[in-house]
Amino acid sequence: MSAATKLDLPLPPRELVARSRYLESELGLIATFTGRWISEAAAGEPWVEDRVGMNVLRHAVLMSEWWVREHWGRAFEFVQIDLRSQDLSWALMRKRDVQLAVEDLELPADDPREYAALKHNLRQLRRELEHELARDRERPEQAWAGQAAEHERTIRQLQQRVRSYENSLSWKATRPVREVARTLRTTRGRQD
Repeated sequence: MSAATKLDLPLPPRELVARSRYLESELGLIATFTGRWISEAAAGEPWVEDRVGMNVLRHAVLMSEWWVREHWGRAFEFVQIDLRSQDLSWALMRKRDVQLAVEDLELPADDPREYAALKHNLRQLRRELEHELARDRERPEQAWAGQAAEHERTIRQLQQRVRSYENSLSWKATRPVREVARTLRTTRGRQD
């Protein structure tokens, strides 16, 4: 191989098919994929090769070597796969002389791991959703607690200001004026 094109995957199957059409047969394709090296961080669980195919999560796509070989192998011949470099797996591939549609790459294999991986991906997504919902339920309570504390601070500040007015010399000096005004308002209210 005289040259190679590098892709950071996962690309949607339509992109992989489109790029394979433009790739010349003597050129290689270098593609990276994530999986075993980031499973703990991305999925919060240890890596188990047989329960991961192409598991799509909220912040990552985990791909096993068997799945990559099965699905990408329909369009490419694998020259080499380096399973760990910078926490990525690197695949050096060469274009196969085939015409494929997107559906050809997406079609599940007969391998029983396909079904197991799909079931596991559903469990992962359910766990992510439950985690998000629980976090969303906590947020309003935390926000309300923060707002309540802020309101309590404001009330204390206002009460302190009222006390400082009531204890001031001007408030004490104008007390007779306020009492006369209150008496006049009460008298007018009875006349209406």
